[in-house]
Amino acid sequence: MLCYKLPPFDPRFKNPCFYEQVSEDDSDQSVYKNLIVQRMVPDVSIAAVQSFHRHWQSKRNGTGPRKQLRCLPYFFIIGMEKCGTTDLYQRISKHPDVALSMAKELQWWTRRRFFYSSNNTFPKGLQSDEYKLQHTPNLTNVPFKHYYAFFDSVADQIAAKTQRFINGSGHHRTITGDGSPNTMYWNDFRSIYSVTGSDAQGSLVADHIAATLPQAKIIAILRNPADRLYSSYLFFNRFTGKIDFHDIVLRGIELFNNCIAHKQIRNCVYDPELKEKVGSTVNLMQGIYSEMLKDWLKVFPASQVHIVHFETYKQSELDSINKIFTFLDLTKVSPEEIIGQKIISQSKAFAGKSYEKAGQMLPQTRKLLETFYQPFNKALAQLLGDDRYLWAS
Repeated sequence: MLCYKLPPFDPRFKNPCFYEQVSEDDSDQSVYKNLIVQRMVPDVSIAAVQSFHRHWQSKRNGTGPRKQLRCLPYFFIIGMEKCGTTDLYQRISKHPDVALSMAKELQWWTRRRFFYSSNNTFPKGLQSDEYKLQHTPNLTNVPFKHYYAFFDSVADQIAAKTQRFINGSGHHRTITGDGSPNTMYWNDFRSIYSVTGSDAQGSLVADHIAATLPQAKIIAILRNPADRLYSSYLFFNRFTGKIDFHDIVLRGIELFNNCIAHKQIRNCVYDPELKEKVGSTVNLMQGIYSEMLKDWLKVFPASQVHIVHFETYKQSELDSINKIFTFLDLTKVSPEEIIGQKIISQSKAFAGKSYEKAGQMLPQTRKLLETFYQPFNKALAQLLGDDRYLWAS
């Protein structure tokens, strides 16, 4: 990925877009007919993909080569899972300057480009007879071209408005984004390439995105890591018991402490074998935000990284959203416009049925987690210069 050479981005667009030469042959093998991409994101129906494919074909004028506008994300919501990323993504999408792809979570940078899954095989559903008939055995990844084709609906909107420039600036202001919440922490592909050793570094997803899209805007929303972990447990396990959760936490802390006795903390945070032992749905390491953010801030300047404090976002939605709109350099909208477009929902979006059934975690479990995360929260607060990230009781 670090060696992939993109055509120059067209300066008329605020969003990173470029024109690519396509032919009738390209359309026959197009992403819209490809089962890999149709199954790449579960919440995109085959019917939706085929519908857009027909739309794209209907715009063709005759046969032979032609240029098509292609676009990549202007911003990434990199995480964290169970911190309100879906809520945030949907609210950003309501701004008139924002057009989003067919799905929030493409997960291409972290997993799909490797055909990587939890058992190191093809993703679920890709080994059907239909797949085997349509694809050669040596096809081993979801190509980059298939990733940016997922933004063709956005590119189509941008291409249709190329003459509508704001204030004579020569830039069309519509942007798009990728909302995959595992982007911040998922680097399991390193195990595929045998990055081993106690001080193993290797390139991370942050490096790959920075090399491809150095001007990208990065957004992360962070929640008290103890609460995030419990929310993840309730979501993925549909609540099996507070005592069970407590035992899992005890085991996870023991495994993590054993790891850092032999490796650097950073490597334990990203260690896929440790994650498998701890359990990916109750992954303690996902709450060690400071270690992960250090890597993102190494390759992106602070001016391109916006951190959202979940608890503040929950209490002051309007102010938080306005700050994000400013960060993304979006056209200013009044609070009335925002509320009118239902960006700020009056519903209790953060209250889950699992909490209603399960209640709060055991006090002794919370104390255990607060003690575990305290040094990492302190490092995060120092990194960001903001004591809110201490999450002091």
